Amino acid sequence: MSGEADKAVGRLSAMGIKERWQLALLLPERWDDLTKLVEDFEVFDTLEEGGPIVIRGSLAAAPPPPQFKNGQPRTRLRIVDGNGEAVETMLFGDVRETLKDLEAGSPVLFSGEVSRGGDGNRWLRKAERIDSQWAGQLRPIYPAPRGVMKAATVRERVSENIEEAIPVAARWIYNEVCDAAGHIGFPVKSTVQQVEAWLWESHRPETIEKGMKAQRRVEMLAVLATLSRAYSAKGGDAKAHPLDLGAWEKRLEGVPFAMTEEQQHAVQAMVRQFASSIPQRHLLSGDVGTGKTVVFALVAAATVDAGHCVAIMLPNQPLAQQVAREIGEMWPEINVREVSGTQAPLPLPDGEPGIFVGTTALLTRLSQDDLDRIALVVVDEQQKYSVAQREQLAKQGAHLLEATATCIPRTMALIRYGAMEVSQLRQAHTPKDIVTEVVRAADAARVFGQIRRTIEKGYQALVVYPLKEGDPDDRLALENAIKKWRKQFGERVAMISGGMDDEEKRTALDRMRKGEADVLIGTTVVEVGISLPALRHIVIADASRYGLTQIHQLRGRVARQGGSGLCSLIVPDTAKEKVFERLSVLEKTQDGFEVAEHDLRLRGFGDLSQDGGTQSGSDETFLFGRKIDVDLADRVAGEIQERLGMAAA
Repeated sequence: MSGEADKAVGRLSAMGIKERWQLALLLPERWDDLTKLVEDFEVFDTLEEGGPIVIRGSLAAAPPPPQFKNGQPRTRLRIVDGNGEAVETMLFGDVRETLKDLEAGSPVLFSGEVSRGGDGNRWLRKAERIDSQWAGQLRPIYPAPRGVMKAATVRERVSENIEEAIPVAARWIYNEVCDAAGHIGFPVKSTVQQVEAWLWESHRPETIEKGMKAQRRVEMLAVLATLSRAYSAKGGDAKAHPLDLGAWEKRLEGVPFAMTEEQQHAVQAMVRQFASSIPQRHLLSGDVGTGKTVVFALVAAATVDAGHCVAIMLPNQPLAQQVAREIGEMWPEINVREVSGTQAPLPLPDGEPGIFVGTTALLTRLSQDDLDRIALVVVDEQQKYSVAQREQLAKQGAHLLEATATCIPRTMALIRYGAMEVSQLRQAHTPKDIVTEVVRAADAARVFGQIRRTIEKGYQALVVYPLKEGDPDDRLALENAIKKWRKQFGERVAMISGGMDDEEKRTALDRMRKGEADVLIGTTVVEVGISLPALRHIVIADASRYGLTQIHQLRGRVARQGGSGLCSLIVPDTAKEKVFERLSVLEKTQDGFEVAEHDLRLRGFGDLSQDGGTQSGSDETFLFGRKIDVDLADRVAGEIQERLGMAAA
């Protein structure tokens, strides 16, 4: 799906559609039922109240000027059939453009719902003037790029091109699925003719039930192609260094605490997996305090002992410096080289292995000789990077170890379908219990009372705002909020944001660590690497703006040294009920892996191929604007594994 956009596509290119035939891959979300066409209005009296209907008649009089009620324009029309029987309807809003070609006696088609008014007249509620091509049909409703194109315009664009697009799309789908499934030896039984028939039924079905069934078949093909590429991506064409890490236990002497059984089992799992000559992918999942860093550091140290180099990529420079320092303290004899945007790594002694630790500067600052010697890539806080960034260092065939408290949906899907191994850490060295509450904005005053009580007990609070700056009356802007907080707590308030330089950020955090401030007001810059021992309460202003995994990451800042904590998620009173349902997941669990599972179902998989650039959402298959259904993917994955298992037997 590449190349310049076809002119027929127009602004639909905002959805990723580039060529005319790809319009067939934009399936309707649903259909308007315009199948019941009534031309004899006496039949109207026998129909069910509220049922969908299309009436064909003529205007009894020219459309009158709109009347206004409470500032809302409304236009009343009277439509008559050939026998003079009438139906009344009311159009709301400015419909002058819609009705400009009509006069008394003009033939018209209107869809709407059957109604009988208190005045005894027949009424058509929710009326809409429709094009004659849809009378007696199911009219498709397509997803539209928000703010770019109206749904009616999308339907018009697809309808104009669908006859030409479907045969080309059917052939493309067939080839795409066969190619993907062929990489894993999975037989495809569908024919091009069947795919073409399913596409037609998906867009223009005889019944809604047939349309849904046809779409399900096309979706299964899309999921099959996606999962097949996920399975085949595990190895790729590159060859890896088989790592002999069996002597890793010798490195335990440098670890300053006793490792848990979970941590040791995680290391052992990677020791077994990375012995392969096929590049491996492993996820280390564990919440803050479960000791992910020492696990990947041990594997890195063992890789150096095996004579190879390691690259460890972290999301910010302070965290990179911290990890480099910790590795150096545990094993001073290992060559550790820091890499930053302003600092190229010191060269390693001739022929000696070592560990490069840095930010995304690793992607550009390492020499080709260094890259060729890297046998293991570690990406900490993997949710902070694009797929391309995470894979780039491993392109030479290195094994890839990703670590996170809340893995992205794409990674969850790779784990779910066997394309990535996972080790989970659930046991914290210092157990903590964080209570999470979803709070409506109207009840926010109670939260600020809780903050005051937290401070009175000698602890600290963190309040996260979604905006750095805004209009003077914008309560969600950090620079406005700080004034309010300083009125309440004076100079005992510190502030941190992404717009501050490193020294300013360090000063703000030092004030909190030294007990010179009680409340830290910030943006999501605090999400990763911020450690404040006395922090016991976090408040997120307008939590509806954040994803589940990001909120979970933020609340991980609380009670980092154990004990109890509180996370308050303030949500606007006007938020939809779905927002409260989504956030309620965080009230029920503190397990990051479980949160990520819910996030997967909510946001979609992302692109599962090895070079996939989408980490979640509706771009994960060749069907534009449609998320993978998890239950359908489970079903297809089961069939793949069953057939491949039978073939192997």
